[in-house]
Amino acid sequence: MEIIQIKNEVPVVSHRVIAEHTAIKARSVRLLIDNHQDDLEEFGVLSFEMTKPAEGSQGGRPQKTYHLNEQQATLLMTYLSNTPKVVEFKKALVKEFYHLKQKNTMSDSQPLWLISKAMETMLTQQSTILTLLEQKLRDEPAINREFIYIDKPTSRMQHHRLSNEEKFIAKVTKTLESEEGLRQGELLARVGKAKNDKTALNWLRGYDGIYWRANVINGNTFSYSLIREA
Repeated sequence: MEIIQIKNEVPVVSHRVIAEHTAIKARSVRLLIDNHQDDLEEFGVLSFEMTKPAEGSQGGRPQKTYHLNEQQATLLMTYLSNTPKVVEFKKALVKEFYHLKQKNTMSDSQPLWLISKAMETMLTQQSTILTLLEQKLRDEPAINREFIYIDKPTSRMQHHRLSNEEKFIAKVTKTLESEEGLRQGELLARVGKAKNDKTALNWLRGYDGIYWRANVINGNTFSYSLIREA
């Protein structure tokens, strides 16, 4: 018979197991529990169950079986005389409860242990990768390292906008090189833009004084002329 059982997820020992391993009558152990019920219940509810007697045994009425938790069982053992069998059972009982708690502790901590090992492995791999990258950068020519760190547009759309803006600047400067004094609407028409194109108007104003000069009369732009490099 196993010393410890699990009842409602709690490890317990029955008074019948105690009686069997200490050579004390089960009735005597049960009466000892009844006499010290108040003391035992200071360490939790004193649980029991009614069990039918085994076939062939005398008496047909259900029998009461107490189930003591670790603290209750330890206290009960102090009430027993220290015969050799009682001493041996006390040691066996302590070992059984200890081994069970140790087993449960290892089981509960296993997921945390696995997570810890996984994180340790990940950090080791990252460190190895960084070391290899640093070695690669040291071994490559400087021109390649500059290429790695060169600033690039954040998106294809941004690159597209920059290209359109540059094309607009090139068209305007080329047009003004061949024909200065164009009015705003005429200049926009020559570079393929509508006179009310807000983007084109913003570019005209934005690069005024850099690539070309807007000639203003009475607050209105009269014409555009190219700013030529000295």
